[in-house]
Amino acid sequence: MSYMEKFPMMRTVLFLAALLAAAAPVAASPAGPVVVPRSSGHALLIWQATPFVAALASKHESKDQALAELESAALTVIAEHKALLHKASSVSLKVLYVRTAAQNDPQYAPTSFAGFTQLLILTVTKTALANSAKWPRVTDPRRLPAGVSATVTGSING
Repeated sequence: MSYMEKFPMMRTVLFLAALLAAAAPVAASPAGPVVVPRSSGHALLIWQATPFVAALASKHESKDQALAELESAALTVIAEHKALLHKASSVSLKVLYVRTAAQNDPQYAPTSFAGFTQLLILTVTKTALANSAKWPRVTDPRRLPAGVSATVTGSING
């Protein structure tokens, strides 16, 4: 007797879970995990953006285009976490990615961890966060929404 035959309700639960997962809208969230170590006062979010940065690097865009796309994605990350930040007077998002290095020894994987690189720190005021639904897509890294500032701390190429 199989597991499903012993627990007929399990089949129904799994079917409903699959149905709900298929019907759920796909979020346009930028790839990579986000950690919220501090959600009040000067709130801090850390976005490990390796998958997003890898996709961005593969497009071979100009530096300004890549920075604009990264800043737009970072603003999306902040907006998606707005509910957690209601006690924050301001918010900073640190954008990091994992660097890898080639290995010459065949007994190891072809690439290995070579550290983190911090690309960008985006800072948003409380007033700007309240208006996050109105944030336009960033097309020029020199023109961010009011109350938003960016400090570029690294580069995608290392």
